[in-house]
Amino acid sequence: MKTIYLGKLPKCVDCKNDAEYDAPTRHGHWGYRCKTHYNKFCPNGTGTKFKLSMGGIIKVEGIMILDDWGDASVICPLCDNEQSIEVDGVAIYCTNCGCYIKVDPFC
Repeated sequence: MKTIYLGKLPKCVDCKNDAEYDAPTRHGHWGYRCKTHYNKFCPNGTGTKFKLSMGGIIKVEGIMILDDWGDASVICPLCDNEQSIEVDGVAIYCTNCGCYIKVDPFC
């Protein structure tokens, strides 16, 4: 089983607890599941499964936005959080989901 590291864990589709797995059910439907619902709906042999874990860094590409006053910001492509960045900045960590956003200031 492969581990996927996320800045923020999604919620289980069957309850509101943090999900620990992304896996198909015995009927083939994929979803994020907590340990209880994973054990109930995703028995061994249902195919590829992913273990979800906190603390990893997701690296994504972002686009710098310049306003009329010369201030720069970037919008996280994962969670749509907008935050300010130095005009000559090349990367920033999202303050919402924790991913690492590499920015091309020359876009």
